[in-house]
Amino acid sequence: KSAASASTAAGWHLASRLYRFPQQPLPLDAVSRSHRHLVSAGYLRSGSVPGTFALCPLLCRSLDKLIYLIHDSMSQLGAQRVTLPMLGSAAMWHKTGRWDALGSEMFRLTDREDRQLCLQPTHEEEVTRLVSMTAQLPLRSLPLLVYQLHWKFRDEPRPKYGLLRAREFLMMDLYSFHADDACARNTYDQVLKLYSSLLGDTLGLPWIRAVASSGCMGGIESCEFHVLTKPGEDRIVRCADCNEPCRNSEGGRIALPNCLSPAACRAEFLTGLEVGHCFILGSDRYPAAFGLRLIDQNHHRQREQRLLSMACYGIGVSRLLAACAEVASTDTALRWPLAVAPYQLAVVSPKAGAREPRLSTETMAELVQALGDAEFNPDAPLVDDRDQLTIGTRIRDHRLWGLPCSLVVKASVDGGISCEFVDNYQPDRQSERATVASAAEAVAIARTFIASISLK
Repeated sequence: KSAASASTAAGWHLASRLYRFPQQPLPLDAVSRSHRHLVSAGYLRSGSVPGTFALCPLLCRSLDKLIYLIHDSMSQLGAQRVTLPMLGSAAMWHKTGRWDALGSEMFRLTDREDRQLCLQPTHEEEVTRLVSMTAQLPLRSLPLLVYQLHWKFRDEPRPKYGLLRAREFLMMDLYSFHADDACARNTYDQVLKLYSSLLGDTLGLPWIRAVASSGCMGGIESCEFHVLTKPGEDRIVRCADCNEPCRNSEGGRIALPNCLSPAACRAEFLTGLEVGHCFILGSDRYPAAFGLRLIDQNHHRQREQRLLSMACYGIGVSRLLAACAEVASTDTALRWPLAVAPYQLAVVSPKAGAREPRLSTETMAELVQALGDAEFNPDAPLVDDRDQLTIGTRIRDHRLWGLPCSLVVKASVDGGISCEFVDNYQPDRQSERATVASAAEAVAIARTFIASISLK
């Protein structure tokens, strides 16, 4: 039986059972860091259609961690999860005038009854239709916030950079419904703060929020969240004095409307990758098209009916994950922000037959369980049970896979646990050694060491 616990022995967190691909030549279009490293490390493989990809187990684990963070953010807002149909009818999209506005970007098809359908690239029509099925909403039910995580399809004319610009991608869509535009703005401001915290505080990404055009979405106001990275294709201009941002699609010098001195602002140009877009949509397009109205009641007597105000907020989840790899990695090594590393820690024991004393099966199982042994547990370690390989060979693999920390464990002469903590993101850093009496002590030191790992 494996030195790990029964659940780990089933293969959830065993390196010997990890589904990986042999090394292969990089695709010719793998020109971004994230694309190159994710292919080299066995996270990603191209699909049968350009711009589509198979996500392998390590990448799915990182994706699950990012999704968990998003669920937590939505819970803070009081948003409820839904799943909306991927197929939409042309008739529904004609209601808002967007069937023609989206043009060739939308994948369109016809069913056996000759009805025109689309693979919905966004779900404003569908969610408004869903909410309108309640006839008229009472004031006390507002604000209503619903969100979904769904794979989307867009007929991207130039898919490139791997997951940074793909034809199939995972999106989080949050939709909110309000009594009026002022209430919509309150929620809008809350969401912007949450997005800022996710990008900056949790993921540690360099980001900027930029004023944006609402385009075919329509509405009163919109802004974009950009990660500042070289593969980005958006040009952002901001004032070098007050950091007030505004998207500049023309490429020329412009005055920033909220700048301290817009007439004399010193423009600074940045390259951004859009990872989120938020809109205050108002009531004119979607609630009006589907008759989504509010009942304001007083003592069960109807006082007023009016259209609801609406807002929407999107995050490109798979794109954001690739942006994490793009920003955190170096030219030669894959790295992740700690919050989305597939495993923060890999546990290694001596090679079979080596002179170093190995931990007993019971002690190893106790250590793994203390670290977080469950099918999906963000703290669970990868147990590198490939003991036919040397410790050094396995640690080199951990660096290839972008795992932040390796923990080499042996039995000490006094019956304790001898630990060596290796920083895989800073190979020049001196490893830390400790001898502890229990698994709990080893875990406490491991957490402290992992928290000290830096991407700088």
